[in-house]
Amino acid sequence: EMLRQRGQPDFQRYSQLLYGSASDHLRGDRKTLKELGARLCDIFSLPGARHLVRPYPKEFEGEAAVAKLQGKLSSYFSDGTVQVKLSDGIVSDAAAGGDYIKLNSHARFSELDLQVLEVHEGWVHVGTTLNGRQQPYATWLSAGSPRITACQEGLAVLIETLTFSSFPDRAKRISDRVMAIDMAERGADFIEVFQHFVRQGTSEHDAYKITQRVFRGGMVGGGACFTKDLSYVRGYVETVNFIRSAVLEGVPEILPMLFVGKVTLDDIPVLYQHYLEGLIAAPRYLPPMFRDLTGLYVWFGFASGMSLVDIGRVQHHFRQLFQRLPVADPIIAPVDIEID
Repeated sequence: EMLRQRGQPDFQRYSQLLYGSASDHLRGDRKTLKELGARLCDIFSLPGARHLVRPYPKEFEGEAAVAKLQGKLSSYFSDGTVQVKLSDGIVSDAAAGGDYIKLNSHARFSELDLQVLEVHEGWVHVGTTLNGRQQPYATWLSAGSPRITACQEGLAVLIETLTFSSFPDRAKRISDRVMAIDMAERGADFIEVFQHFVRQGTSEHDAYKITQRVFRGGMVGGGACFTKDLSYVRGYVETVNFIRSAVLEGVPEILPMLFVGKVTLDDIPVLYQHYLEGLIAAPRYLPPMFRDLTGLYVWFGFASGMSLVDIGRVQHHFRQLFQRLPVADPIIAPVDIEID
């Protein structure tokens, strides 16, 4: 029905039914996605985020980008399992299929861009598809649908974070999408959303891309937007909360089930029970931190314990020390230094 209503006011209503609204509350919490998005935008807009900007030249294009990403993925998947290829038919820089990743033939990529694609598109989106296909019975776990989008995108952003592949500008773009959707849901048109981000200091190129994502299928004059991009922030926070809860409840062994296929968080306990019965196969392609859960347990155990700390009071305590510091570039080791 959403596709039938593209370009019409009801497009937004069906999109909200499938992907949610910026006014929705997070699972098990009183905060709305809009409130969380605004807070994240503030954090990733702080001067400190700009201090960390490091030049990553976009030196890979065409077949060079394909070869570089193919080499990265070959160490995670069996040789030949996943193919990287060029495409003229995609709007975004890259897109994942069942056993392939397409790169836009007109795009240029940095080393960091390809690292993000490796873990986000490769490890998560392609990996969960292949894990679903290899199920002895539940091969439907390879098929995506709107119900699993938040978990898939949130897990992909989490893996970016755990592998230190993400960077402040990317995190801000993901947070900005929540604010753009909120504006569009409240009636803003394409130009108003675009100009809002330009006034916030976003480049016209990036402001256009954010706005374009929100209005695809909707009405550029206002009245209908596409809310799918809420999935990144919603999915990230809810997946982190799920992992923390599994640690605190003493059942971290269920966490690899996040990669068993295209799932949503409510599926995990049921799928784990069927795994114990032998009906569900363990995921073959699994990121290293989910293969050996000890480090993940400690990471999220500390994170849960530190939630008791009043960060506002702590920040106030250190503020006087920080205020004495001159503004300077961060200490960053040269790229060509190798550390054994």
